[in-house]
Amino acid sequence: MVIDQTINHFQEARRIAASIDNQLRILIADMNIGKYYIELNKIDSAISYENEALGITVKQGQGKYTG
Repeated sequence: MVIDQTINHFQEARRIAASIDNQLRILIADMNIGKYYIELNKIDSAISYENEALGITVKQGQGKYTG
């Protein structure tokens, strides 16, 4: 239950970041959402968000976030 609420908060943060076109904040939200989907064993959802984060990382030149 707590993880679901956490995901909802990060999704809201992502929505706000998208509304102001803040790519770095979208990237961070996507990474966190992916992490919590892994904890819920929702691997397809996790991969989707992690791939979105990776795409932003490459596009924005934020290599430090690629691990």
